[in-house]
Amino acid sequence: MKKILLLLSWLLVSTGTFADKGIDFASKPFIRAIEKEDLNGVSDLEELQFSDDVPTENIHGKFFQTRDENRQSPVRYAYVGRVNSCRTGGCAAPGNITGEIGYEYFDYFILFDARGSILQTKVFNYQATHGQEITARGWLKQFDGYSGKNDLRVGHGIDAISGATISVYAITRDVKEKTQMLQQWLRTSISQK
Repeated sequence: MKKILLLLSWLLVSTGTFADKGIDFASKPFIRAIEKEDLNGVSDLEELQFSDDVPTENIHGKFFQTRDENRQSPVRYAYVGRVNSCRTGGCAAPGNITGEIGYEYFDYFILFDARGSILQTKVFNYQATHGQEITARGWLKQFDGYSGKNDLRVGHGIDAISGATISVYAITRDVKEKTQMLQQWLRTSISQK
């Protein structure tokens, strides 16, 4: 009987039954945010397809664009994704995330206008032990208006938060990368028209 229970336990763990959930691309906070912007939920969005010119190896999420450009909404693009941030003492070097025990994560979204400037950023699923302060709307407003043209650095335009250092650097780096990716996609799609 013990062998059967051990085997069942091993099967449950090895098949990922207890593993972290994937990203919820239709989370309630995301749906509410896009509905406030005169969009009818996820049905008004379609996944953005990147050409080979845009490196996509760092995408832990999805980009979307609005289906109907005639709407009054300023939102034209959205990104919903996950940021892996190192546990305190869990990663040897910044950006070097190794093994499942080496990181914690949070899921967030960014709403962009037609020019690829940030309208809103929101963390909707925070699964880390420290750094909850980055979920505050007041702190996240620092990203509003960012378009990839100026530098985005902690301590220079982005406030550091004591006790949330790892999360602050992780989301700042990810917002910068995703905005630059969208900007590159926009330049490529405009030049192809």
